[in-house]
Amino acid sequence: MNTREKMWSEIRPTGRSADEYFKDLDISVEFLEGKKILDIGSGLNRFARDLKKHNLDIVSVDAFYALTPEQREEVFDELTPNNFKTLKKDLDRITRPQKDSELVGGMAESLPFMSETFDVVLAEFSLPNHAETFEQVRDFLFEVARVLKPKGEARIYPMRFRKMHELGPDIEQKINGVFNELRKMGFGVSVIGDGLLNLSKL
Repeated sequence: MNTREKMWSEIRPTGRSADEYFKDLDISVEFLEGKKILDIGSGLNRFARDLKKHNLDIVSVDAFYALTPEQREEVFDELTPNNFKTLKKDLDRITRPQKDSELVGGMAESLPFMSETFDVVLAEFSLPNHAETFEQVRDFLFEVARVLKPKGEARIYPMRFRKMHELGPDIEQKINGVFNELRKMGFGVSVIGDGLLNLSKL
């Protein structure tokens, strides 16, 4: 199994709803209106679909979008025919010319955007939740900080790790070190509730 196959076998794209985003990230349509928004790890892009009627300026980035339509279907080849039939509608929505948002193929730890591009960055069950190394988490957080405009804000949930045992016993200490570096760079950093990270460019 090559690296790409391993990644998709472990982390299949999902379609989390706008309501899930609102609850987990503590946001609302009013918070998003008039802002340029980046949705990291957007998967089947249901968030943008649910909010399409509000005409929000959303850019959705996911490595999944870099795959061909055929490769995207192969990611889900273990599903039963009935389950795949339902999923096929979602796959068709991110393939057709008229999409629910701008789709960009890219990795969260190396975002393909200019610095200071977005007012809001959202990451719902993306990184750091699926991180395999500390470096991946660190690069992700610095990339989020880089693409935020002045007075921009990022909401990242959950600030937890599925592969905690692989990241090492000192991962929390290392992450706190990254937070301190970001604070020195002029960012506000706070983790609230059950793992919601707020990162703001002061």
